[in-house]
Amino acid sequence: MPTRRQRRLIRLLVGWSLAVVVGLAAVGALTGTHWFVLTLLGALVAIQRTTALYASPPWRRGIRVLVLAGFSVFIVVVAVEVWRTATELFVRGL
Repeated sequence: MPTRRQRRLIRLLVGWSLAVVVGLAAVGALTGTHWFVLTLLGALVAIQRTTALYASPPWRRGIRVLVLAGFSVFIVVVAVEVWRTATELFVRGL
């Protein structure tokens, strides 16, 4: 059974993700890349805001794996965007 803090974290993550979708759709910039980056930033803030000051419950250790996976995907997304931009610039330059 999830604890109060686990439910709070999940509500924050889902709420932020939905707010990102609505916000990006409202300004016409809804792409998978934008959604992922903004959701990752929001998740990091939510995780930090719900962290206990002096104790770390056992269930929070599993979040480290998710954060590392998120950063790994973020690095791949940035590398793909840089490659795509560099390729476009190179093609235009010729």
